Amino acid sequence: MKTQRVTLLVSQEDKQRFKSLAEDRGLSTSELVRQAVDAYGVSSINETRELAALTKQLRNALPAMSPG
Repeated sequence: MKTQRVTLLVSQEDKQRFKSLAEDRGLSTSELVRQAVDAYGVSSINETRELAALTKQLRNALPAMSPG
């Protein structure tokens, strides 16, 4: 399998968190990120946009659902 490089800009804190999570699992940071993307379960940018729109609607609806 041919690989290509992807550069992600993250905060120093996130970088350390990713590194720690990877080390705890015996993975490289790159493999941790690949597995996280796979686990996210979105196969297209359209699905991501739809999920974001639904999440926004849900967040807006939650206060109205609060008892009292």
